[in-house]
Amino acid sequence: MKERRNFWDRNAGIYDCFLRRDMAAYERLYELLRPVVLHKTVLELATGTGLIAKHIVNAAERIEATDASEEMIREAKKDSCSSKLHFSVQDLFCLPYADKSFDVVIVSNALHIVPQPENALREIRRVLKDDGVPGCNLARNLFRVGKDVTLLARGSWAEEIRQNGLRIKDKFSPRVSVSRIPVTTELKPETQYDVIFVVLRYTKLDSILDTLQANRTKNIVFVGSNVRARALAASLPEKNVLFAFASSA
Repeated sequence: MKERRNFWDRNAGIYDCFLRRDMAAYERLYELLRPVVLHKTVLELATGTGLIAKHIVNAAERIEATDASEEMIREAKKDSCSSKLHFSVQDLFCLPYADKSFDVVIVSNALHIVPQPENALREIRRVLKDDGVPGCNLARNLFRVGKDVTLLARGSWAEEIRQNGLRIKDKFSPRVSVSRIPVTTELKPETQYDVIFVVLRYTKLDSILDTLQANRTKNIVFVGSNVRARALAASLPEKNVLFAFASSA
C-alpha cells in the first residue's frame, strides 16, 4: 500500500487534469448520486481530490470523505466550502468509525486497484447501516393507501422520522415525499399487529427470529429474495409465514 500511496501523493496536484476528459460521465454520476444521498449520512472512500463529495454534499446530511493519500486530501481541502463536508486521511481497511455509522458508502473507481478488495468490502459492510430503503418504500406505499402502519426504526434514524417524517426521493421525480408514519423502536411481545413485514438482508434474519416468535402477531411476511424460505417457516412454527418480493408487496 505504501508504494501505491506514494504514487497518488506524487500526482495529487495534477489529478483533476486527468479527469477532464471524463467530465460528462462524472456529471451524470453526480445526477444519479444526489437522490441516493438525499438527507443521508455518507462516507466516501478513495475520494481523491473530493470531486464527487463536493458535487453532491448539498443533497446529503453530511459527508465524511476519506483517502489514503495525504496529498490528495490536502488538495481536496483547498476549495472545500461546506460545513457538511469533512475530509480526512484514512485507511479503508481499518476505518475509525463505529459499526453501522453511515446510510451510504461510496467507492468510485477504486476497488479494482485495491489489494484484497474483499477486506475493504468487509470494512464497508461494518460501517454501513442495515438495509432500510425497501422497507421504507413499503411502509410509505401502505400508508399512502390508508393502512394503519407503524415503522420499526432505531437510533438517529427513528428520531429523524419522528421530527421530519419519512422522506423519500423517488428516482423519476424531482419531488420528495413526506409521510408522517408512527415509529416504534422495539417490537414488544405484547404488541400485536395484523401483519408484520420483515425487510432485512437474509444474513440478518436469524437475529430477529426469537423476537418474532415471542410477539403475539400471527402473520409474518418476509420481503425479498429468501433463499431459506423453508428453514424460516420451520423456525416460526406458530406463525403464518409468507414470502413476497419487494415489487409485489
